[in-house]
Amino acid sequence: MSLVLIATDDYTLYGIIAAEVESLGHEAMWAAEGMEALQSAEAKPVDLALLDTRLATFSGFEVC
Repeated sequence: MSLVLIATDDYTLYGIIAAEVESLGHEAMWAAEGMEALQSAEAKPVDLALLDTRLATFSGFEVC
């Protein structure tokens, strides 16, 4: 099972993506802003990060 980090400030969008990720047998993790995405990835390495380009604190581009 892979861990997928989904970073978006839109919880509805997270729910849609997470449902699909989980239906494929993977684990989804949510971050609402760029700094949270960085901290989450440092605490628990992820296999894939889906990043919104317009996040608070850091954009998805800056997180990369």
